[in-house]
Amino acid sequence: MANQQRDVDSSILIITTVTMKNTQVHVVVISLFIHLAASRMEDVVISNRLGGSLTLTLHCKSKNNDLAKMTKWEVYVVVISLFVHLAASRVESIFGEGRTVKITNKLGGGLKLTLHCKSKDDDLGVQTLAPDSSWSFKFKPAFFGTTLFFCNFDWGGESHWFDIYDDDRDRVSDNQCYLCSWNINRSYPCRFDESTNRFDLCYDWNNIAKMKKWQVYVMVISLFVHLAASRVESIFDRGRKVEITNKLGGGLTLTLHCKSKDDDLDVQTLAPDSSWSFKFSPAVLKTTLFFCNFTWGGESHWFDIYDDNRDGDGRDFPCYLCPWNINRSHPCRADTNRFVKQCYDWNK
Repeated sequence: MANQQRDVDSSILIITTVTMKNTQVHVVVISLFIHLAASRMEDVVISNRLGGSLTLTLHCKSKNNDLAKMTKWEVYVVVISLFVHLAASRVESIFGEGRTVKITNKLGGGLKLTLHCKSKDDDLGVQTLAPDSSWSFKFKPAFFGTTLFFCNFDWGGESHWFDIYDDDRDRVSDNQCYLCSWNINRSYPCRFDESTNRFDLCYDWNNIAKMKKWQVYVMVISLFVHLAASRVESIFDRGRKVEITNKLGGGLTLTLHCKSKDDDLDVQTLAPDSSWSFKFSPAVLKTTLFFCNFTWGGESHWFDIYDDNRDGDGRDFPCYLCPWNINRSHPCRADTNRFVKQCYDWNK
């Protein structure tokens, strides 16, 4: 006897609708438990009604790979599990998306801009920008919305601090950004506004005089805690500094690009015998890894410039100041007196 077939009217449950950069993303679950007349499902026919010549790909299964033998409550469990999974995936895609901060010197008058950006955990080193030149870095915000990068800006005898990335302003507000472009002017920093296509989101420099009394208390307490924690870190887990020097010879210029899992330190160009450095605090669990791409004269190589398994505390060759000479044949690490101590092969 031929099996009876029943068309099931599937309902669409909208889990969430998120607007990102003028694009709406809809997450949907197709409920297959509507119109189940008995405790066991009969044959179900799923029809592709997407239109527009679109092909529908679907994958149905249970823990036993036989949907026809599932009871109602088992179907409920599957659908609820799918709902939770999709919702969690969407949350991760929203809160785990990377950001880029770009800073441009718009001081005018031929002034150079010296800047030094940090977060609680990372020191991005001192950068010097010629007029109208830019520097950028990349990162992934913390899941709980606590990411803060702050920078000191110096030029012509003036010095100012500013929170160049603040989750409360740049991620959860109406003016969130993924590429956060800043023009640094003498009077204030201004961020690019995509709605007006202009650099008109301007802010005052950080100023303690404008803070409320309770905010000052919080800042002083935070500073106390930070200094105490820094002291503990200096005893138990000192910060590191990696210094890279171009020793290619032959007048060759070295182009390098260093990254970690969470940070992009941007492209650097080193003239012969010149150096560049960055600072950071290793992860407590000893998993820190920074890797760099080195390019010169048609050659390109990768190398792990800092690896906790090689350079961290308790290893055969630990370092706090980690100076590297980049030669054509291999990278070599020196001691603090710049004497070469160990050379390594490029990453395969």
